[in-house]
Amino acid sequence: MYGGLGMGEIKQKKNIPAKESILDRAGRAELAANDFRITQTEEKLAGVTGEGQATTIHRSAGREVRKAIENIGGTMPEDLPPEPHIKHLLKNKKSAKNSCSKTRMKTGNEKPTRLWLMSSSTF
Repeated sequence: MYGGLGMGEIKQKKNIPAKESILDRAGRAELAANDFRITQTEEKLAGVTGEGQATTIHRSAGREVRKAIENIGGTMPEDLPPEPHIKHLLKNKKSAKNSCSKTRMKTGNEKPTRLWLMSSSTF
């Protein structure tokens, strides 16, 4: 799916440290392309027992995903910029959630939201 590039080459092209996973730095488009490749490979692997045949199917699915991206006019996965590491995003989200909760407690603004009201109603 990455045009024949190996993991090391992809990391180098995207300036991702060697110890980090490419998928930990992938954005939505790249993750979606990988997920699509994986699901299509899984579908075609039903009943396949040989490693060689499985590898061929895997590579074929990757080529087809690249063709789809190209036909749509999208950016190839290796050309997409790396995202911040997922650990940093989760840490920032948790800290933002905590600071938001603390602010609500200080201000006393604890009114239920419309979403909360809808989700707690019985239909």
